[in-house]
Amino acid sequence: MPNSMQPDRSPTAAAKEGAPLPREWLASDGLRLAATTWRAKNAGSSPPQVLCLAGLSRNSRDFTPLAEALAARGFDVTAMDYRGRGRSDHDTDWRNYAIEREAEDIDCGLDALGIPRAIVIGTSRGGLHAMLLALRSSDRVAGMVLNDIGPTIERDGLHRLAGTIGHTMEAPDWPSAAARLRDALGEQFPGLDDAGWERFARQLYVETPDGLHLDYDENCATRLKISTGRRSFRISGPCSMRSAPRRCWRCGRPFRPVERRNLRRDDAPTPGCTGPHRRG
Repeated sequence: MPNSMQPDRSPTAAAKEGAPLPREWLASDGLRLAATTWRAKNAGSSPPQVLCLAGLSRNSRDFTPLAEALAARGFDVTAMDYRGRGRSDHDTDWRNYAIEREAEDIDCGLDALGIPRAIVIGTSRGGLHAMLLALRSSDRVAGMVLNDIGPTIERDGLHRLAGTIGHTMEAPDWPSAAARLRDALGEQFPGLDDAGWERFARQLYVETPDGLHLDYDENCATRLKISTGRRSFRISGPCSMRSAPRRCWRCGRPFRPVERRNLRRDDAPTPGCTGPHRRG
């Protein structure tokens, strides 16, 4: 059942032409899950598919500018909300906020939404899911773009996440939410102006009857906090990322990482960007 803090945001009966299309499906345990699809513009009957997967506490709104740009270039783009995030229902059992359960939800969603094969764009936790999807169902992955994730996961980064996610979930108004994000993340994103921080806040927070609330179940972080509190820990059984590159990238191509200062959080791709390269 949905958490009481979640607003009622049922999808409309039909999306306006060119607008994001809310979509839903049921997980194997009956939980209602959500995604947003941006249909390709001026494309044929079978446009290439792009699947966007967000970070641990993030939601499909992170991908709106990118999805709009890719749709304009002829791609169908679908961004999923994991259970407990965005428009998806919250789970009453925090133990289900696990990589394994989310992977099953993703597979179920691909079937329910009719996406047999896609280019996968994964940020942070979404990158883990992208690599794991390639390992278990390589025929479903036409290509992959990884952001803010690599072959190793550092302990310091996990401790930093555990210390921030699930704390101070409310804000009284949008300027306060933006200021809170700036205080917490300003050193990481020094180029973001006031308007940029408010746009960022609107990606992370949602309006509820009680005010603004971060758009995820605070229990999403429980597993991470327990894991990082142990002397020895692991994120999840299948997520041994040190060996994943040898198995995932046999058909990959080398690339030069883009430095963070060259990225703007919610701006569209530069004119020279042609979108993800398709493989096979």
